[in-house]
Amino acid sequence: MWEGVGITSYLLISFWYTRVQAAKSALQAIVMNRIGDWGLSLGLFGLFWFTGSLEYPVIFPIASTISSDVLTLIGLALLIGVIAKSAQLGLLYFKAL
Repeated sequence: MWEGVGITSYLLISFWYTRVQAAKSALQAIVMNRIGDWGLSLGLFGLFWFTGSLEYPVIFPIASTISSDVLTLIGLALLIGVIAKSAQLGLLYFKAL
């Protein structure tokens, strides 16, 4: 259902397709959702790669044996995914351009 978020954002924003800014914003929403998909995917794949599971009771005892650099990268990937999926940071960045 992650794609439902992206397509819903696109359809809601591009409803006013005759307005140039609405069309630009709709494309920005799609791009940010794609970035969010990649961030969440990389974070979850990394977490699964190093722990062998995505369940909290399995991950937490194993986390202390994983390098702090790896955990930082996984955490950043998950953070990027969550921020982009909620379109908080990215749309502000693209708006400034």
